[in-house]
Amino acid sequence: MNVLVVGDLHVGSNVSVMPDEVYLGEAERKNRISSNHLQKFIYKQWVDMVETVGKVDACIVLGDSVEGPNRKSKGIGLWTSDISEQVRVAANLLDMVKTKKYIGVQGSFYHVEDNLSSDKAVINSLKGDFNDECVVVSGKTRIHCSHAVGVSSSSTAYRPTPIAREMMLATINKEEYGKYDLILRGHAHYYVEVRFGSSKGVICPCWKGRDEFVARKTLAFLPHLGYVLLKGTDVHPYVFTLDQKMNVPEVHI
Repeated sequence: MNVLVVGDLHVGSNVSVMPDEVYLGEAERKNRISSNHLQKFIYKQWVDMVETVGKVDACIVLGDSVEGPNRKSKGIGLWTSDISEQVRVAANLLDMVKTKKYIGVQGSFYHVEDNLSSDKAVINSLKGDFNDECVVVSGKTRIHCSHAVGVSSSSTAYRPTPIAREMMLATINKEEYGKYDLILRGHAHYYVEVRFGSSKGVICPCWKGRDEFVARKTLAFLPHLGYVLLKGTDVHPYVFTLDQKMNVPEVHI
């Protein structure tokens, strides 16, 4: 079993993965939108991922595939506020993966909402399986997938705690849930891997840089971008960060 795990694409944001150019609209009203320098770098990593992992048995998408309307900032930070276009581009990006099986879970309400769910629309367009949470089963291997997990504002401390707590709760309630060999989460935009005994838990990286929301907080929120490739229950992460100019704009005098 080779499974690609991605999440938190946040398509629609000016600092997240985007093809080099996107055409919006039809015929005479068609508009061409070009990606910025940061997005071109992230997109190159996406293309490299597709080529590197090759054909996989499944692609798990851990929610927040689109940015949404960014209503608290009244649309600031978007290259398009048209949710249908965000969904279309997110589905096209995922369709680049060489697989016939897509599995998606629901992201956060702020970005993708519930009714209609943008995450569900993306996975449905790929004819995949979608749920709020799900257990991926392959032979005797069982993987629990969900989006939400606790987020630590520290760049070093307590980040393993939320995923370790999920692992503990799964163990305590193993009789009801069954045994989970691996627990996958997204949401936090940083990579964490915890192992103890036969249990493994992973918070997967994202595909989005620092935006205006993060800029108003602390320097602790340095995003980890990338993906995870599962070979059975062996976890093979590929994580990268952005350089200093991509993380924070520079003004020279």
